[in-house]
Amino acid sequence: AWCPNLEVATFTGVRDLSDRTLVVLAATATALKSLDISGCKDVTDIGVLQVAAGLTSLESLKMNNLTALKDRAVSAIASNLARLTTLELRDSPLVTAHSVRDIWFYCRRLCHLDLARCPQLTDRAFPHPQFDNATGTSSVRARSPGYGSSFTEPLSVLELDQDAPHNRQQTWLEDLPLLILTPRQVLRDLGYLEI
Repeated sequence: AWCPNLEVATFTGVRDLSDRTLVVLAATATALKSLDISGCKDVTDIGVLQVAAGLTSLESLKMNNLTALKDRAVSAIASNLARLTTLELRDSPLVTAHSVRDIWFYCRRLCHLDLARCPQLTDRAFPHPQFDNATGTSSVRARSPGYGSSFTEPLSVLELDQDAPHNRQQTWLEDLPLLILTPRQVLRDLGYLEI
């Protein structure tokens, strides 16, 4: 409350940092542009939801190694923080494809996205190339400069399901439809992606 012009706050590895601090920060530091709460083990969705609601000027948010972080909070971050250019969620064991899909839909300015070591993520969390049903080729590959060369062969729809076991029941995450983005939804500024 005594630092109303605070623009950068780094609390990396502060084990006693709790949601209470984030609630106060979200209410008072409205000019904050960068926040790093990586490794703050006591932070939960409650504090992150307050950050999403109150710190709408954030451009960089690093929440690595938050073991209690869940989809609801990640979805709120994605839908409320339109100015984000950097988002790090490394080592988030409870984050699933459900909330990562919201990142692709809402975070249009992202330049840096880190989702490394998030064990619940599947292919359904990431954009999928659209397919031309007539030729069985990806329209994304068809527009790429190397299409048709010996190095880039067309990807057939059948290749996608080769490794999928056919004798087990799919989970709700696997039942998510393919994530197909329109040209307006493409993250053109994204230059760094770590999975």
